[in-house]
Amino acid sequence: MQPQLPIELVQRILDFVVSDEGFMLGRYDIEECALVCRAWAPICQAMLHDTVLFIDSSLGGLRQVFIRLNNRPERLPSIKQARIFVKRYPYRPIVELFAFMLAPLLPSLRKLIINSHRVPLYYHRFYSFSRFPITTVTSLQLEDFAVRDLADLHGILALCPSLRTLEMYSVVWMSPNPRRKKPSPVQLCRSTPAVARLSLANETVNGLFEKPEIAERNSRNLRLLLSDLENSLAELEINIRVYEYLTSPLFGPIIPHFNMSNLQILDIHLRGPCLRVHTPQEPYATHMSRLPKFIHALNALNLRILSFYFCQFEIEKSEEDFLGYLRELSQGLSDMVLSSRLPLLEKVRFDVAARVAAHSYWSLRLAECFPLLLDLGVLETIIYIPPWALGPFTDPGCLI
Repeated sequence: MQPQLPIELVQRILDFVVSDEGFMLGRYDIEECALVCRAWAPICQAMLHDTVLFIDSSLGGLRQVFIRLNNRPERLPSIKQARIFVKRYPYRPIVELFAFMLAPLLPSLRKLIINSHRVPLYYHRFYSFSRFPITTVTSLQLEDFAVRDLADLHGILALCPSLRTLEMYSVVWMSPNPRRKKPSPVQLCRSTPAVARLSLANETVNGLFEKPEIAERNSRNLRLLLSDLENSLAELEINIRVYEYLTSPLFGPIIPHFNMSNLQILDIHLRGPCLRVHTPQEPYATHMSRLPKFIHALNALNLRILSFYFCQFEIEKSEEDFLGYLRELSQGLSDMVLSSRLPLLEKVRFDVAARVAAHSYWSLRLAECFPLLLDLGVLETIIYIPPWALGPFTDPGCLI
């Protein structure tokens, strides 16, 4: 049986099956799709073997993966990403050993995903392995990480000199260990790669009982990270928790100043709730009021596309109050446009959870709030995006 749709469109649909259902569930579905027809079989087989999965931190497990890959050399060119789950403590240099043993076998490896389950990293002790960089990897995703300082993070980035995309989800900065020996300057000779796209998202609901000292360390190190990458960043995406770390006076200077002269795309997800117990909880209006100051502090003179994603609960709670927040935001953005702070601005996008039926209504309301952006032809209303399509930037209130 031949498919009714073009094979390129079928492949695009199957890509969504894997990404939407989760890694393992998506693979089960792809296995069933491989039995549909002969035209689907090669596509599904390539998707089943494009990821090497390593769930362990033992050297024996790494050796088993090495043997399995060597036994099927015909599949090596099709592997495009690797997932490493570090589950045991104390941490072993599994990622560095992966770069030494397995990465040379994977010529098409492009993305590396590491989940450490909050196991602390000790990369300073294993810098000798960094003589074997993974030159093919251009995208690195860190999930549920625990790092002690930027040097730990630089140890990972040094493994990927061709890195262009960095995604950090639920990364926690722990207190430094005074008993651990600090790295010498000779060990830190490798420079940080020129990351062009940075995506940052920390937990909103699960961070409810976050202690103040942890929040302060997260804020301080995230600001240092942005300062390190400010010259190379072209795209930046943050969620409401990271936005709070960068703008709240509870964790440092109100808003730090950067020099992101190459930044072209900025996505700010103000989806909540951003709840706290140990520190004062700031109202949503306060987050909205800081948006113009935050954008101004980035010094992104080449910014072309600016996107805002707002909390659906706040919109439904009081639409008039939310429109009042937007009018204040309009005043700040208008001042920046008129003062030539955003000379190359091409599009300002708003996600107000507008479904297709309400798209025209919200387009009209946004036009009333942002008359200058409407006159410039840069205003755009985003049609409703389902929560499952937003990944770590999902509004938890939409899933209840």
